[in-house]
Amino acid sequence: MGNGINGVTYEKWFASRTKGNVEEKTRRLSDDEIVLHVMIMSAMGIDHPTLHPNVVSRYYNVVYWVEPGDELRTCVKEGVCPTWNQKGMLYLQSVDDPAFLSLEVQRFDSIVDPGTSSGRVVVGRARIPFPEMFDRDVIGTYALVRSEGETRRPEGLVSVAMRLERIGYSIPCL
Repeated sequence: MGNGINGVTYEKWFASRTKGNVEEKTRRLSDDEIVLHVMIMSAMGIDHPTLHPNVVSRYYNVVYWVEPGDELRTCVKEGVCPTWNQKGMLYLQSVDDPAFLSLEVQRFDSIVDPGTSSGRVVVGRARIPFPEMFDRDVIGTYALVRSEGETRRPEGLVSVAMRLERIGYSIPCL
């Protein structure tokens, strides 16, 4: 399946997706429960310096979810092409057709964007369709869309790997 990005091979990541330096808990899953394994790899072309010269803080993370209120987030990385290579698992009761992973790339410590009391600004959003089959790796680069008032425009790309898996036994989870 390829060499991966930044030395991480996708086969190696998916084979070891329940391992890592995250706190592990064990949870009993029903026979029909589904896990969406997600790896947020990197973003590129966000907050381009020629288009956004007033942006001085270039610290970013990604927030992603299937159901609102059940979000996961990456750590914060610096740069116009941040690389996370961070994995997570989202637990699903079923897969509706069509089903999507939603994500936002956020910038931190923004002083140029008024109205953000937290200092976080959504740089771009994407809705990514789930893999069409179980136990198949889907790796892709997806366009981000930036909202500015009533208008929307392209704002860079995000690279994501996903895999849907049916499970019915105890496994480590995030």
